[in-house]
Amino acid sequence: MLTKTLQVHNEEGLHSRPAMEFSKLAAQYACAVTIEKDGVSFDAKSMLMVLSACICRGEDFVLKADGADEQAAMDSLERFVAGMC
Repeated sequence: MLTKTLQVHNEEGLHSRPAMEFSKLAAQYACAVTIEKDGVSFDAKSMLMVLSACICRGEDFVLKADGADEQAAMDSLERFVAGMC
């Protein structure tokens, strides 16, 4: 399992459009992908779960990937978060 703490720098946080894109990207991988905020885990492959995490600008969250393609998933999702404008 890979784990990394990330921070959202987007002005509006991980709102509906980026949450949809994030979950679609996560769903492309066979491994389990979760995000954790304030001790609560959310399925990163579900847009509604990503929105439920309520990740605002400047907030940290933990991205976890566990499975065969975990490194590819982690790298891709980390790039996505870093590139959010």
